[in-house]
Amino acid sequence: MRQNLSLAISLGIVLAILSVWATAGAKLVVAPGEQITSFNADIVVNPDATLTVTEDFVVHSEGSYFKYGFIRNLPIDDEARWDAQYAGKWTADNGIRVKILELTENGAPVNYRQGSGFGYPQLRIGPLNVPLERGDHHYVIRYTVSGALGPGSSRDTLYWNAIGHYWNLPVGAAHVTVHLPAGIVTGEVTGEPRVGGRGISNNRGAPPATTETIESGTAGVSYAAIGLQPTQSLSVVVSWTSGVVKKPSFGIWNRDKWYLAAPLALCLYYFSAWLAVGRSPKPGTIVVRYEPPAEISPAAARYLITTGSDGRTLAAVIAALAARNCISVEPHDGMYKLTRFAPDPGEQSKLAPEEASALNYLFEDGPITEISPSMSQENSARNSRYVANIQQDLAQRFGGIYFTRHIGYVAFGVLATFIMAFSLAATAQGRDTGGAFFMTTWILFCALILGAIVETGLLPAWKAVLRGTAGWIKLLPGTAAAGVFVFFFGFLLVKLSQGVSPAFALMVAALAFVNLLWAPFLKRMTKEGRATLDALEGFRQFLVSVEQDRLHRLNASSTEPAAELEYLPYAIALEVREAWGDHLAEAFFATTIQR
Repeated sequence: MRQNLSLAISLGIVLAILSVWATAGAKLVVAPGEQITSFNADIVVNPDATLTVTEDFVVHSEGSYFKYGFIRNLPIDDEARWDAQYAGKWTADNGIRVKILELTENGAPVNYRQGSGFGYPQLRIGPLNVPLERGDHHYVIRYTVSGALGPGSSRDTLYWNAIGHYWNLPVGAAHVTVHLPAGIVTGEVTGEPRVGGRGISNNRGAPPATTETIESGTAGVSYAAIGLQPTQSLSVVVSWTSGVVKKPSFGIWNRDKWYLAAPLALCLYYFSAWLAVGRSPKPGTIVVRYEPPAEISPAAARYLITTGSDGRTLAAVIAALAARNCISVEPHDGMYKLTRFAPDPGEQSKLAPEEASALNYLFEDGPITEISPSMSQENSARNSRYVANIQQDLAQRFGGIYFTRHIGYVAFGVLATFIMAFSLAATAQGRDTGGAFFMTTWILFCALILGAIVETGLLPAWKAVLRGTAGWIKLLPGTAAAGVFVFFFGFLLVKLSQGVSPAFALMVAALAFVNLLWAPFLKRMTKEGRATLDALEGFRQFLVSVEQDRLHRLNASSTEPAAELEYLPYAIALEVREAWGDHLAEAFFATTIQR
């Protein structure tokens, strides 16, 4: 039974492979009488260097050649534009783009699907994989073309292979007309028709093309040929004096430059929001204070001046616990051994909420713990968790009291960003729009996340490095990781530019950038927060001018009483220069900054 089943499966696989081979190797057979009865191409050269092309042709089918449905390959790729003299060196993507304006069969609109990538010129018209019915079929395709015109310093040139070379069918009669813009003098126009194709140097018995003159108010040329053999086509090369047809001012950005209206509209929204929230209170008069503001712990002081928490915040908390005689700190070989003392209810009652919480999670595994600089992944993750816990406690206590971020405005801006980007990605037209929606989603989401990390973490960290308050070596891993992401984003943007347009890719990048640029500007300090910051600055001046010598003495001696260390945590948090606190802070500086 198993042998019979295995044999049946093997036979099925072989038959499937043979079927695929047979389908792939099947050739399109031309039945007698099957042909392109007539083909008319009307080309209008617009002053903005685009073309408006109308193809009007009749196909006689016997149900043999078009047995997989009717396919029209527009003559826009370098396989159709094979003459290197006019089209340049062959490329997989020559930059020519089209937009279908109208497509009818026998006078009625018909469904079609446009290919992508290498199959971008392909239009599959009507039902898929269904033989084209016998008889005559009249098609009209109207579309715009950008990038096909060759503007020059003295003369502009249009090279157009009207029929292409994909149809292996005879053409009864072909006619190509080129209309030039008003202002071009007829006598300055030269034209040359060519009947042939790729690798074909003669007319195979077909009579030479005939030249006609357009009787209209504008200059142009018209060519006709009859009896074209399979793979032959009628090409035209038309040249005229430069000056009337203007090369697009924005170059490759011209076709979809309207995409840039989306980030401009988002920027206008954020500017309106910025005006609506008003200005932050101005700093008041700074008066030297001899003690910190009430209810403001060292970690809270750091939170207020940076609007977040970082490795220096963790160092300030550890120093505060040591000052309250809750722990001892012993630096050793770049690491810190923390030992928890027996609980002293009196001292512990003086701890700020974030310090009391830290006392628990720092010693969750026992009375002795070791804190290491965050160079390794394990230490970085643990120290970042400590900072995140401190940030959570501080945000619960002070969120909305001392400053507000106006998250509602930012959330609406991000929502509008995704709505605009998704809508434009879903309707985008280009050479390969299949992945536009996915790449747009991925780029926006990850760019906003990474941008927020860089904005709230790496940038403040590098500022501290430039100020000389932190070592730059510890920032290299995070900076390198951010660089890898930036490179990957750039790669995706290049693919998006090639698949849709450079303007679309720039729009996506600009939308993310506008959100990241404006979000910090909506943060506002409250009046209470401004007053507290002024008080902290007064206390900082006291530490700098009066207490500096005492701080140095504390650093030189490890036998000073804990009470004398009362202000050392504030010196760490407020970045007053002193060796022991700076070294402790540097140990955790590469820790992820929380905002």
